[in-house]
Amino acid sequence: MELVLEAEDGRRLTLTNLGGSAADLRYSARLTTETAEAGVGVWEYDTRFPQFIRDLADAWKGFEGVKQYASTEGHLSLDCEHDGLGTVICRVTVGQVWEPEWSLSAVLRFGAGAHLERLAAESEAFFAGRA
Repeated sequence: MELVLEAEDGRRLTLTNLGGSAADLRYSARLTTETAEAGVGVWEYDTRFPQFIRDLADAWKGFEGVKQYASTEGHLSLDCEHDGLGTVICRVTVGQVWEPEWSLSAVLRFGAGAHLERLAAESEAFFAGRA
């Protein structure tokens, strides 16, 4: 089972289910850009990720400040802002949080309307085990 959050410019965050239930999900998170790619295993003990994406989609008209998400152990994080012009700009970071530490970050841009609505629905299905 796989979830691909593809940005407007082709950069993407791919989550691949490695087993577990919706309440205890283990997946890999792979961040891909034009020049780099890195992945990390993620343990999640709740379904905050699809709710975070849903909140971004529901705020398509815009929101103030930065909305932040981090996985339970910090291997995946998103810091997202709305540009006020129809785009949500997310700095996505994947990485290893204990020795040897490393991380890869990239900016992914998502359309604040139908684009994020589709990604929210796909995220909900992935975490519910129906993707």
